[in-house]
Amino acid sequence: MARQRHSLVFFSGPRTTTPLLYLASLWRIHVVTEHLSEALATFEEGGQSTVDELKKVDLGTKDDPRPTFLSASLSTDEEVEFMSLLREYHDIFTWNYTEMPGLDPRVAMHKLDVDPSVRRVKQSQRRFRPELVPEIEKEVDKLIATNFIREVKYPSWLANIVLVNKKNGQIRVCVYFCDLNKACPKDDFSLSITELMVDATTGHEVLSFMDGHKNASTTYHRAMQNIFDDVLHKRVECYIDDLVMPKPRNISELKRFQGHLAYIRRFISNLVGRCQPFSRLMKKDTPFEWDESCWIAFNNIKAYLTKPLVLVALIVDRPLLLYIAAQEKYVGALLAQCDEDNKERSLYFLSRTLVGAEINYTPIEKTCLVLVFAIQKLQHYLLAHSTNLISRTDPLKYIMSRPILSGRLAKWALLLSEFEIKFVPQRAIKGQALANFLADHPVSAEWELTEEFPDEEIFLVEVLPHWEMYFDGPAWRNGAGVGVLFESPRKDLLPYSFILTQNCSNNEVEYQAILLGFGMAVVMKLL
Repeated sequence: MARQRHSLVFFSGPRTTTPLLYLASLWRIHVVTEHLSEALATFEEGGQSTVDELKKVDLGTKDDPRPTFLSASLSTDEEVEFMSLLREYHDIFTWNYTEMPGLDPRVAMHKLDVDPSVRRVKQSQRRFRPELVPEIEKEVDKLIATNFIREVKYPSWLANIVLVNKKNGQIRVCVYFCDLNKACPKDDFSLSITELMVDATTGHEVLSFMDGHKNASTTYHRAMQNIFDDVLHKRVECYIDDLVMPKPRNISELKRFQGHLAYIRRFISNLVGRCQPFSRLMKKDTPFEWDESCWIAFNNIKAYLTKPLVLVALIVDRPLLLYIAAQEKYVGALLAQCDEDNKERSLYFLSRTLVGAEINYTPIEKTCLVLVFAIQKLQHYLLAHSTNLISRTDPLKYIMSRPILSGRLAKWALLLSEFEIKFVPQRAIKGQALANFLADHPVSAEWELTEEFPDEEIFLVEVLPHWEMYFDGPAWRNGAGVGVLFESPRKDLLPYSFILTQNCSNNEVEYQAILLGFGMAVVMKLL
């Protein structure tokens, strides 16, 4: 049985004569098993850096000190406010293991669902510097005294310990769970949706993370949902994750890196465009060569993340602005909103790569595609707000004005009918959000001139049996009508008729008839 309290989970294992098998999740310093050598190197060098310099404070008394740390960059008023809050709730924090009463197993209990078909691994014992051994024994004795761990005889699984420096100069003892993670199937307990969680936590200032065994986060999430059930989504939000971004060294690490970026994609404008140099490395049978273009793209992404555009929270009952842009190989979108000062503020970035037949779409079809992609991803925003669509062309008119809707156009039209979207022409660049969006989605001057057949020479022309089109258009006092008839090479007839709501002369009705006929022929791929 596992105990859990204050983001800690422990498992049974032997003492210092053999490797330990327990987990101590980290509060401030994260250890990722895939980068164990980097963690050890950092430990040997003497510690890890923090974002802010820390200031030591005492929440206890002279006889019972309770040291902790605050950011040294806090103002005097902020420090007084935080100290007052911490002293008021000092009883919920612990400074030693004996103060942890444990968590009722009925609330949450972490179990190791080890696959019996997987070969059990006993890692070879790691050697430590002699001066570190007393510190390790001292830490283990603390855990044994509080019944967090116990010695086992004849263990079938053994994992080495990992040492990490604390900010107070002491060490934290953790475990290298690489082999155990491979033997445990993933816990598919559903975590919160990232996009909704980011919006829900707007204004919150504290995040808590839990690391270690790969399913520990789901156990912690279950516990938090049970503990904070009555105040969850009202005063408390719980989410678990962390992020490490080293330089990819192989295709697996590149996929992991792109997965990390996908997690924060809403904060990065034109993410797919920025990752284009990585696309060729993902192709099958392509050697992994991290060249200069990959280095430049990798460093540009890191530089962008150090000073990203500031996204704001959604304002209820205020219309949204949806900017869309289409490139040759990828598309992008930006959701924005005007604040109280009528200044445009960015809310959400979207982008994706065109795949398969999508690359051969015409520019207007790619614009329709990015609109559909955006509303599918942002439907929880668009269903609750009216939306102004801003782009160089009007995809709504293109879809809704087709005489015959079939295939993907029919699906797109049905999907768009759920939303209140109004097209606004992009006549001038007035908002900063639009200016930044266009800067990240440059359009080549030659791209719009791409012909239907880009090859300079045509080697074969096949003459197909032709269709015949007949049209007519009578006009009367209160309206007009249009009739179009298609005759196939096999003499099959396809008649169509339309009513025009506007008043037209006889000649104008004839013009409308032939235009509708040509439009239907294009949709039916007769031209």
